[in-house]
Amino acid sequence: LTLPSVDPHPSGSKRKAIALGGILASAFGSVAIVLLLESRNPLLSWADLRELEIPVLSSIPRLKHSAMELKLRSQGVLEFQRLASAVSMMQLDKGCLMITSATAFEGKTTVTLGLAKALVTLGFRVLIVDGDFRKAELSKRFGYSQVEMNGSRPIPVNLAPNLDLVPTAPQGDEIIEFIARGGFKQFLKSVQASNRYDYVLVDSAPVTLTSETALMTMATRNVLLVTWLGNSDRHPFSNSIEQLSRHQASVVGLVINGVQMQTKGYLYGHNKSKFN
Repeated sequence: LTLPSVDPHPSGSKRKAIALGGILASAFGSVAIVLLLESRNPLLSWADLRELEIPVLSSIPRLKHSAMELKLRSQGVLEFQRLASAVSMMQLDKGCLMITSATAFEGKTTVTLGLAKALVTLGFRVLIVDGDFRKAELSKRFGYSQVEMNGSRPIPVNLAPNLDLVPTAPQGDEIIEFIARGGFKQFLKSVQASNRYDYVLVDSAPVTLTSETALMTMATRNVLLVTWLGNSDRHPFSNSIEQLSRHQASVVGLVINGVQMQTKGYLYGHNKSKFN
């Protein structure tokens, strides 16, 4: 009787199979670790944005100057011009666009002012409406805290040639009823009735920090959403998209704020010295 035996030296093909299995196991393990770390990372990433069917209209560099300055500095001019060009190609209802973000400190007011100034540069007449009824930071920074009315029509204040502002004062919870009952919609209609403006930009409060911002989309359906990669939380961002969708708002585009950029001069060949 001959007992079966096992070759103590596996063939070359078996060695390759074992090695391949080890490599695959290691690769799958690495992917699993990456996915686990990604799921635990609360910060918004480019990968999150790529999953959305919303175009990124502009990437604004980290600005060194105050958001309240009306003069665009060189580091932001090009991107704001690109954003203004993209907005000018859109079919916006009466030129009305709401600019908001998911949470605070994402730069929505900076984007509102930069977009407004760039649209003026393109030859448009622009009105900014301070729609942050809780904080009214935009109005306070420019030194205005009340809306003056001419009958039922608000009287804008002038900030620069072809650029006006409708300020507001900080409001309490009664603002929710005002918006829900159509008061804000009528307010915007009265602003637009003069036909003085090509664009009306509404700088609203962050979506997840108030209940009225989503309600304001009854008056202005088109929304520009501002976010700050590496600083913004993915969960409030996703929640904002869901809230706006439930209210049938149209998120026309995303603006990525605070992007680190290395800018270089626009040179023609090697002839820079001739023009210095």
